[in-house]
Amino acid sequence: MRKTSFLTKVSVFSIAIPVAVFAVTAGCKTRSQVASEKAIRVHPVLGSLRASCAGGSCHGVVSKAILTRWQKSTKVVYDCLRTNGAKEESLLAGGNADKLAECLEDFPQGAGLFRTYYQSKDFEGLLRKAKRSDDDIGYLQSMVMPNPQSATQAQLAYASDEAKLWQNILWFASEDAVTAIDKLPEESVNAKTCKSDRISRSLVSHVTEKSSNPFANWWSRKNLENQLAMFACPDQRRGAYNPEADCFKGASNVTGIAAPQPGGEGEAPFRIVALRELPANTYYWMRVSPDGRFVGNGSSEDMDPEGNGFEAFVDDLAAANRRVIVRAKYDPGFTPDNEWFLFQGANGDHAQAAFCRMSVLSRMNKIEPMPPACLGPTERDGSHIHLYQSIGADPEGGPYVIAQGGWENDNGGNSASGGRLVFNADPIVKQGKNNLNVFVFDGAGSGLADSLVFNNEGDWVVSPTTRLVVGRYGQGSSEQHGYRIHMLNVQPDTGKKAGFSVSHKVVGEICNVDPATRKPQFRGGKVQISLDDRFLATHRYTGTEEASLEKASSDIMLYDTLTGNSMQVTNMPTGMYALYPSWRSDGWIYFLVRDRRTNAGKDFVAATNAAWWLSRQPGSNTNIVDDNEFEGGE
Repeated sequence: MRKTSFLTKVSVFSIAIPVAVFAVTAGCKTRSQVASEKAIRVHPVLGSLRASCAGGSCHGVVSKAILTRWQKSTKVVYDCLRTNGAKEESLLAGGNADKLAECLEDFPQGAGLFRTYYQSKDFEGLLRKAKRSDDDIGYLQSMVMPNPQSATQAQLAYASDEAKLWQNILWFASEDAVTAIDKLPEESVNAKTCKSDRISRSLVSHVTEKSSNPFANWWSRKNLENQLAMFACPDQRRGAYNPEADCFKGASNVTGIAAPQPGGEGEAPFRIVALRELPANTYYWMRVSPDGRFVGNGSSEDMDPEGNGFEAFVDDLAAANRRVIVRAKYDPGFTPDNEWFLFQGANGDHAQAAFCRMSVLSRMNKIEPMPPACLGPTERDGSHIHLYQSIGADPEGGPYVIAQGGWENDNGGNSASGGRLVFNADPIVKQGKNNLNVFVFDGAGSGLADSLVFNNEGDWVVSPTTRLVVGRYGQGSSEQHGYRIHMLNVQPDTGKKAGFSVSHKVVGEICNVDPATRKPQFRGGKVQISLDDRFLATHRYTGTEEASLEKASSDIMLYDTLTGNSMQVTNMPTGMYALYPSWRSDGWIYFLVRDRRTNAGKDFVAATNAAWWLSRQPGSNTNIVDDNEFEGGE
């Protein structure tokens, strides 16, 4: 029996406390290290909280550009406060909450270090005075500062001294901070431009494990062998059927959103069907169970009529109008064996995630993620699995493996993003070095197996088999160049603290832009990997960061690693967002549609069989190379 455990982690957004950009090591120091030390001496907070952002609790390495943005946010709010007549003494005493609320209303991108100052105060009340929406309130509340449990008391001593904290804020709003940040050395950039799509022979061998047919390998095959009943499909116990053609026969087709395909005329050569209308308050990503029956979402509102903080929900598509509410917030996930589901922000704690057995979804309508229905915290080494996690399990046995590391927020189509369209037409990736944190669960507990360091690569996703991990990568400009596929090897090792060792090698690269024609191809945000490990899916935004929610959109994109073919599945009207593709075992893809056109505001679950059509498109992958074509481990 496969086993797992309870997860915990914190979320840190771009207005969190700045941390040191560079580590300082013992021995001889480089010119960059000396410059970093000088900046830290000018403002100790830059260094003192670096440990608090270690291990993936922050989005990644904090660059000079991010520090500059934080400084500008702090300066704008500070200037607004002074213009409104606030006095430093009363700010120190917390007596200018109303004035700060007025400034927040005028400055939608955040509060800079003022968020830190009011962290222990009634920040929700402050935001409501600023007439912020429920989406914004929930999002800003999730911007917790670096986890106090992960740093020493000495490092955080400043936080308990309001006078010292206020002086830090005053310094950060000053020109001295601008000068200090400017003196920080530039980040090292070692990433290379994506020259062409390249797929290694070992990756081809992996995705054709038993068959070259789509959805006939790994978890897709194993779940079929285990007779996992697929939602809206014929009963396989009565004979074989064709998932592409025989499932969702009674579902309503969605018209007007399918993207035209080359050489095609008239109707799209695949189906898009509507499955369930959702409340217009879905929050961050959506995920589907391997059997397609259950769909998990976060919510920006309390779904509990009694107001007990049930801000996540799971729709049971097999029962009309049945919705299970969960005392959690966001980031749902399902294990590929259909045994467990998880949410982040469990039990009202932004720094907690929990696993629950799938069986509770069939017998409970209201779930508090705690024993006996769910697992409690079991971290052996104090490590916490932070936001934007992904989970897989080896079909041949072993523990669950969870990957997490530097990430970019993505709450597309919601005002909670502050109007900023992350992952727009030219998606960005974290600059500098980022960790890929690999955790294992063995039933009795969990632990960090290893933390691997990569240059300019992040938004990690482990494949359902745990054999692959995919990240977005770019260069110091933050422009995304493409995706990099790594073969991941997690093996028992009694000599390691968590009992497992982790190694990897690059086995594939996918360029965002065709190097020959310079035309866009497969690109977008964080990917999701099919249960046979062959296909990648993501969503790609159109419009610019300055566009309003009603004037942008996003579409679903697919890539077949075996053939090298890619496609755009949807062509959403302006103001509508196709988001967060999620695979079920047989190759159907579910995705979330958010309608942000004026007076619309409807969200719904859709599904498509487009990957089957893509798998049949002519052409063999001409970019298959030997494994040694990839230099080094990165």
